[in-house]
Amino acid sequence: MKPVVLLALVSVLMFNLVIASYGKILSESDLPQLEPQLWRLINSLNTKSLLASRLAKSNRIEAVVASKGRLIVFDPNSIALDLFSETEVGVTIEFLFVPLNKQGVLSLLFLWEGPFPKLVDRSYWFWGTEMGGEISEDTIWALDGSPYYVTSDVSVQSDVTLTVEPGVEVRFKKFSDFSGVKVGLSVYGNLVAEGTEASPIVFTTSCDFEDLDQMQGEWIDPFTEDFFPTDWKGVRIDGDSGILSYCVVEYAETNIRAEGESVTLQVYNSSLRGSKDGIAFVSGLGSATIMNNTIERYGHIAVVLNGGTATISGNTITIRRGQAGIQTHGQGGMLTEVTGNIISSIPGFITYWGMHCYESSPTISGNDIIGPFGQGIVVTDGSAPTITGNTITNCSDGIWSVYYGVVVGDGSAPTVTGPTITGNTITNCGNGVWNGIGGLPLTINYNNIFGNDDWGVYNEGCSITIDAENNWWGDVSGPYHPTENPDGLGDAVSDCVDFEPWLTEPVEP
Repeated sequence: MKPVVLLALVSVLMFNLVIASYGKILSESDLPQLEPQLWRLINSLNTKSLLASRLAKSNRIEAVVASKGRLIVFDPNSIALDLFSETEVGVTIEFLFVPLNKQGVLSLLFLWEGPFPKLVDRSYWFWGTEMGGEISEDTIWALDGSPYYVTSDVSVQSDVTLTVEPGVEVRFKKFSDFSGVKVGLSVYGNLVAEGTEASPIVFTTSCDFEDLDQMQGEWIDPFTEDFFPTDWKGVRIDGDSGILSYCVVEYAETNIRAEGESVTLQVYNSSLRGSKDGIAFVSGLGSATIMNNTIERYGHIAVVLNGGTATISGNTITIRRGQAGIQTHGQGGMLTEVTGNIISSIPGFITYWGMHCYESSPTISGNDIIGPFGQGIVVTDGSAPTITGNTITNCSDGIWSVYYGVVVGDGSAPTVTGPTITGNTITNCGNGVWNGIGGLPLTINYNNIFGNDDWGVYNEGCSITIDAENNWWGDVSGPYHPTENPDGLGDAVSDCVDFEPWLTEPVEP
């Protein structure tokens, strides 16, 4: 593609161009004073090739980039003088991808921190609708006004509904922009954000990391999958209800948080990624429905539930270097169902648990939990879940920790069974089921427990006897026990495990 002359581009877009500098929104009449900052364009291919080798040596690079474009801008004071003079800077614009309507953000400056004495002016150019402050009456964020650029906290007041139309992009001021204070969307009334498969709604940072990654090509990848920007606070529902369907929510501290005694949260068919926490639900009597979403690349917990009634179903959850895929905490007798999810961890990074039940008793059924995890399912602190029909694999001993398929801690009493539905399959783990010291009686029936390195079932302390009858242990001879079944070729069991009778063939899925 041939590069486009920037001066011509500015004149074409003047009617809907907004220029911002240090947090102040400037009018178009202020444009002439910025002329000294207009850049000279250099051949696209050469610019990428020359700059990439230099960029790879820097410590940090941040940018606001066109959401539907491919744009690279460099400050002359942060480029080695052997590549450019003090008054020149390279810009790459591929004409086909330059956003020529209101569906994208055109941004023309980098913030660069490296071994150079001067930072770039933290200004940016964009067009769209600036948002901030209170919303005190029912409001629609229409596609015609997109993108909405949030430069200060947006607060939807009680008994007020904010509706976001399909295809709208909402971009939140990057943490390092202007004041250094993170912004977010707080809803004390109602949020309705229902996109479509063809026109999803996007809530994101002002810095488009993936587009930047694609622009840099193979020369440099400053934003790897191990990078969690957490540039903005996220979408927070503190009022009556929030519904998000066919949405993309990314790069916030917590992408979606709902908190309130009777709050209702519904998240369907959406993509959440690249944050510390994905969805946090904290409620006494409220309800959450989280279904058919893709939730990935989290540095802490993908979905955490604390109280209320919840259904988590049909989601694909991928964790990288975090604590847990799903954590249920203190449901207090309320019904929580975790069914039909795929929970996996990216190899090479330690993630502690696929699921963690803490002071809670959810029904966990039909999930695929695919390591490497520290533990596939952890049950602690008085929890009594029903664990049915799950497949738990590759929770094997690793470099950093000891791994188990299902861990039962002190004072917990789960039921692991599959009498009427498909039993659990626990395989390729260091230990299949581990019952800790002080653990309450377990019922482990009609499961496939095989191919685990150390123990199929281990009962630490022997304060009680575990009911582990009618399981398939990987061989018709049954589980191995040095005195009770020394000829068993299946997974080993410890003392205080009642494993007879055993199944002579696997439980059918």
